[in-house]
Amino acid sequence: MLLPRQNKQLLDYEYGLMGNQGPGVDCCPSVIEMVEPEGGKNDQDIYVELYKSDNYRQRFFEVSCHKDVLNKPCRFMDKKIHQSSKCVQQHTFTYALVKDTPDHRNKNLPTFPGADAGNKTYTLDYISVRSGCSCMVTPNNTRRNQKKHKDKVHKKKHAATKNVPVFPETAIDRSKR
Repeated sequence: MLLPRQNKQLLDYEYGLMGNQGPGVDCCPSVIEMVEPEGGKNDQDIYVELYKSDNYRQRFFEVSCHKDVLNKPCRFMDKKIHQSSKCVQQHTFTYALVKDTPDHRNKNLPTFPGADAGNKTYTLDYISVRSGCSCMVTPNNTRRNQKKHKDKVHKKKHAATKNVPVFPETAIDRSKR
């Protein structure tokens, strides 16, 4: 974790790299990459094979967390919540031309013949691509939970020492009604 002065220096340095323009500096920086995958996971978490030929491969732009921040605490965070923050990879779905399988035939999507030898057909489907890096902050409940537990134990002990029932309404003599 950086000290406040170091955070300010880093912020000024990175904003200067941007020519002192733009909305600001990311607490979880990302990089843009062009990828040519062989396949990917569709929206039903099934691996699908992407269309490719000798002359053509499908390309996708992905926005990935920078390797120095992935799954690490977010930058520029207040020290009270710094350790409960984390830079996480985000994903979205985009269309791709994929090898046709019986699973796709239920979707009523058009099929296209392959350019290579064989009887392969292809269809449209979604595949998951990296779409950004986000700062996720999780609540730190350990102190709150410890206090609740301590209060509960204290009430039980206090009630037992005074011989007072924990739930007084259960001690009412119902025969007098």
